[in-house]
Amino acid sequence: MLPSPQRFAAAAQGGKLVAHRSLVFGRDYAETLRRWRSAFEMQIEPIRAQGFDEIFVRTWRLYLAYCEAGFDEGRTDVMQFVLAKAD
Repeated sequence: MLPSPQRFAAAAQGGKLVAHRSLVFGRDYAETLRRWRSAFEMQIEPIRAQGFDEIFVRTWRLYLAYCEAGFDEGRTDVMQFVLAKAD
């Protein structure tokens, strides 16, 4: 499981570092997932031609849509931190 921003900052502090958020881009990642899902759908026949069955196709559709929704709704996020030595 990925740590929350608070747990990440606490772990950094335990290593004598300070975590500064420098970038938060979960909503942008939702758009990336939308594009991946669209590209997947556009290639569905070549994917099936490689021997991937309906279970595989449905699993990927669910995974991509589920992740997209999570990032769109702010239930999950992507953050970049800059770590600096604590004073």
